Amino acid sequence: MSRPPPCPAASAVLVQEFIDAAPLHAVVGPVPLAAVRDAWEQVARLHRAGIAHRDLRAANVLVGRDCAYLVDLGFGADDASAEQQARDVVELMVALSTRVDPASVVAAAADRLGVEAVADGLPFLQPAVLSRAGRAALRGHPGMLTCLRPGDPAAQPRP
Repeated sequence: MSRPPPCPAASAVLVQEFIDAAPLHAVVGPVPLAAVRDAWEQVARLHRAGIAHRDLRAANVLVGRDCAYLVDLGFGADDASAEQQARDVVELMVALSTRVDPASVVAAAADRLGVEAVADGLPFLQPAVLSRAGRAALRGHPGMLTCLRPGDPAAQPRP
């Protein structure tokens, strides 16, 4: 077996492990609920460590057979504020709800994060606050806000 040539001085090599998974928006067929629950468990771990991902759009959620991988923490923040973590929650709720029943997404979030953490995100669940990817997801799925916030009069359609 041959070895690759050595790197020139002052160079760096980035090695990444192959993950047998696809971005959420590219998954063919139904997204397993086990992967949805795992995505929320990953967010819960980040938040318990004081970290916010800050870019939880569909392209950054890889879905495997029964698990999820949150990738690209380039915008991540350690010592994250409660607002940054709440925005993580709503961005992931919207991203997952493009492929999974919103009620199942909210139930999994509440189970893994707690009802209070989900409720803390609700004020940010509006188009003006969501990322560009989140707003695009809402445009592609009319009524999603109503499904994600069923008891909130502000989310109900206006006549």
